[in-house]
Amino acid sequence: MRRHICLILAIILALTAISLIQNGASAAEGYVTIHFDTYGIGAPVESITVPKGTTIGEAMQMEGWPHPADKDWIFVDWYLDREINFRIDKKDVIDEEFTLFAFWLRKGEKLEATKLEGGIEYGKGVNLSWYLRTGPQKYVIHRKNGSKDVEIGTTTGLTYTDTDVRCGEQFTYYVVGVNEDPYLESYPSNELTVQYNPFSDVDTSKSYFKHIAWAYNNNVIKGTTDTTFEPNRECRRCDLSVMLYRMYGKPSISGMNNPFSDVKSSDYFYSAVVWASNKGYIKGLSGTNKFNPKGSITRQDMVVILWRINGSKVVDIENPFTDVKEGHYAYKAIMWAYNNKITSGTSATTFAPTANCQRYQLAVFLHKFNDIEHVIS
Repeated sequence: MRRHICLILAIILALTAISLIQNGASAAEGYVTIHFDTYGIGAPVESITVPKGTTIGEAMQMEGWPHPADKDWIFVDWYLDREINFRIDKKDVIDEEFTLFAFWLRKGEKLEATKLEGGIEYGKGVNLSWYLRTGPQKYVIHRKNGSKDVEIGTTTGLTYTDTDVRCGEQFTYYVVGVNEDPYLESYPSNELTVQYNPFSDVDTSKSYFKHIAWAYNNNVIKGTTDTTFEPNRECRRCDLSVMLYRMYGKPSISGMNNPFSDVKSSDYFYSAVVWASNKGYIKGLSGTNKFNPKGSITRQDMVVILWRINGSKVVDIENPFTDVKEGHYAYKAIMWAYNNKITSGTSATTFAPTANCQRYQLAVFLHKFNDIEHVIS
C-alpha cells in the first residue's frame, strides 16, 4: 500500500513539473533575449528580454536597457558585430536572440599630427598617432582643408606617416575615421598648414608658385635638379615639346614621320617633337627641314602653339597691347590667350611678344591653358 502511495506521489510530482514547464514556455513565448558584450570595460551588463517584433529604438526606451560607463573610457554606442562595422539602427526589428557589442573611446583621445624631423618643406612628411579604440581593426586617414576631404591611406595600427605631400598642396588638418564612425579630428593645436616645396630657388610667396607646383605634381615640368627649378631660365623649343608631350600623356608616335634633319631618334626629346610636329602644334623653321630644338621659345610662339592646340579660335575683343598690332602673325593667338585669361601681358598695355619665355612663365601658361582644355583633371 505504501509503495502504491509513493508511486502515485511520484506521478503527481512529474505531472506538476511538466505543467510548470509548459506554463513557463507559454509565458516566455513571444519574447527574445538581447545580450551585451562590453569588452570587459565598466561594470558587467545583464541581458534583457523584450517582446518579439520590438524595434531597437523601442527597446532602448525600456527599463533595463544598459547605459555602460567607465572612468577611463567613453561609451559611444552599441554595434551588431564584434569588429564594430555595423552600428545599431533604431528602426531594426528584433525577432531573434542576438548580442550587441560596445564601442568605446578612451578618454582624452586625440589625433596627434607632427612634422617629421627635417621639416615638411623637404618632403619628410607628417607623423600621425592616436589612441586605441575598441573593436575596429581598420583606420582610414584623411587630409582636410575646408570642404576638401582627401582619403590618403588606411592602416590597422595606431600610427601613420603621410609622406605623399605634393608640391604646393595645402591642407590644415588630418582626420581619422573608423569604418562608418565619425571622424577623429586633430586638435587645433596640432593643425598644420602643409606646403611642400622641393625647390630651393622658388619662393612660395610668388604668384607663380602654384603654377609651378601644378606642373611639377603632374609631371609636366621637372626641376633642373632635384632641388632647383631655375624659374628665370629661358625655355627651349625641345623643352616645350617635351612638356606638352607629358601633359598629353605621352601618346604613341607609331606611324608618325620625323620631318626634321636636326632631330635624331636618340634625342631625349625625339618622341615629343615628332608627336607635336605631326599634330601640327609646333612647326619647324620656315623654308627648312630644321626644328632648331635648342632654340628659345618666345612668348608669341608660346601662345601660338597653345592657340593651335585649342583649334585656332578667333575672338573679337579690344586689343589692350600697344606692342601687338593687328596683322601680326601672333595677333589672333595673343587675343585668344588674353580673352581666356592665359596671359594678362607683361603690363596692362604690353605683351612683349618677342621676349623669350622663361620657365616660370611656361608653367603659368600651361596651367592656365589646362583650365580651359582640361587635359589633366
